[in-house]
Amino acid sequence: MDQEKRVWINGLQAEEARLSTRAKQIVVADSGHMIPFERPDSVVSAIHEVWAASRQK
Repeated sequence: MDQEKRVWINGLQAEEARLSTRAKQIVVADSGHMIPFERPDSVVSAIHEVWAASRQK
């Protein structure tokens, strides 16, 4: 299972993020599929980052 997880995160998801010049992959290590409930601070931080970047243009 660990190898599948590494391929998913470091391979497939990273490759998908490279499809855009503005993409960024954020891995929240201590969470699962319920990131909004498990780590809402990470979600807020990512939204703030996108908002701040949009204000710079």
